Amino acid sequence: MKICIFLGLLLLVVLVLFFRWGYQENQHLVLTEYSIRSKEIPAAFHGSKIAFLSDLHNNEFGEKNQRLKEALLAEKPDLVLIGGDMLVGKPGVSYQPALELVLWIQEHFPMIYGMGNHEYRVRQNTILYKTLYQEYAKELKKKGIVILDNERRYWKKDGEKIVIYGLTIGQYYYKRLKIEEMKEDYITDCLGKREKGFSILLAHNPVHFPAYAQWGARLVLAGHNHGGVMRIPFLGGVISPNYRIFPKYDVGEFHQGESTMLLSAGLGSHTLPFRFFNPPELVIIRLNSVE
Repeated sequence: MKICIFLGLLLLVVLVLFFRWGYQENQHLVLTEYSIRSKEIPAAFHGSKIAFLSDLHNNEFGEKNQRLKEALLAEKPDLVLIGGDMLVGKPGVSYQPALELVLWIQEHFPMIYGMGNHEYRVRQNTILYKTLYQEYAKELKKKGIVILDNERRYWKKDGEKIVIYGLTIGQYYYKRLKIEEMKEDYITDCLGKREKGFSILLAHNPVHFPAYAQWGARLVLAGHNHGGVMRIPFLGGVISPNYRIFPKYDVGEFHQGESTMLLSAGLGSHTLPFRFFNPPELVIIRLNSVE
């Protein structure tokens, strides 16, 4: 009997320490670097650096995200792209940590902000979230920041340009336990036809990468899956936000045809406030023009 009690207490201590470590993992910020090479990248953008942030969910790395800010200042990106879910779509939860960071980024770097499913959900459900999104968007707009909602922006340098699209998809394409196949013309209906040349698509949900590639996006930047919450060597991420075990797209670099998708593990968490072998990441992308 005493042995059973001892083993039970030991198991409890191990579980407490395990989940404490998983909770603290949310503060272990890492940088992940990628190099994108393409003949379509204009020569003026050769060597340009992009910082990609996604899925902050109000997480803070030090007081007012000081460590994340210092990392951005050290990298000196030419452009910061935000892939959505900077705030948390929960009733009564403040958006101030997200707002403060986004406003700071705007003051220091050129920036483009794409829509995530949390921004979308908060905007759509005014019964549950009241005017939370409208207040958040209003504060951003005061500083000239607009969350792209099936829109495009142009990154220009020395007379050349790269088109950056911000895709917003409906909740239908975020279903849990099931992946709904994206209709062939859905992205064209949202964004129009892709312009010629190198393009970047901010598409929060990675599961629809085949549709993004078919549309013609050359570089897709996605998040949403939080790296699978827990990562197991050789198996990858364990679970996605729609509760699919060992999702095909968890984190990293993926290719289909002429398209590349860089999938961030994200900077925070929400429903499950833990990470195991899966630290939050700031993604740095170097563009290289190839003759």
